[in-house]
Amino acid sequence: MKRIQAIVAILGGIAALAFTLYSLRSTIFPDSGSGSLSVTVRSEQGGALGQARLEIYNSQNTVVGSSQTGGDGSYNVKSLSIGNYTLKVSAIGFEPQVVPFRVSAKDDTRLDIAMKSIGIAKSTTKNTSKNTTKRTAKSDPVRSVAEGVGDSLIKKLATPQR
Repeated sequence: MKRIQAIVAILGGIAALAFTLYSLRSTIFPDSGSGSLSVTVRSEQGGALGQARLEIYNSQNTVVGSSQTGGDGSYNVKSLSIGNYTLKVSAIGFEPQVVPFRVSAKDDTRLDIAMKSIGIAKSTTKNTSKNTTKRTAKSDPVRSVAEGVGDSLIKKLATPQR
């Protein structure tokens, strides 16, 4: 009986050591090398978005690169260190996008980003005294950004502070 208990204790120790080594594998054997990144930025309708602004942040939230897409909406980085990153994409007339991604050794990370249009729409209503422009959520950028937050916040933002 004592022999079985000793064997079970040894096997338990071996299993605990194996689990610990597995958990620490990235510290003991860090990834080395680099990979590449290919980004394509398009509108929701599929059209290429040239001149979209790109910023790449590392896991410490430090900018490691920034650029713009070419006329075909593409951008490529040939050598990017292995790790976790965040890509922030912005373009005039479109909602900004934030995309987390990981670069692995000798792999090409591909990101295909569809940007949602902020739509600019105005409607005109006839007033007995004059023509006025009715502001809608689509024509008011502040309202578009704050959409879903609530009208009380919008009213607060629109009220001048003293």
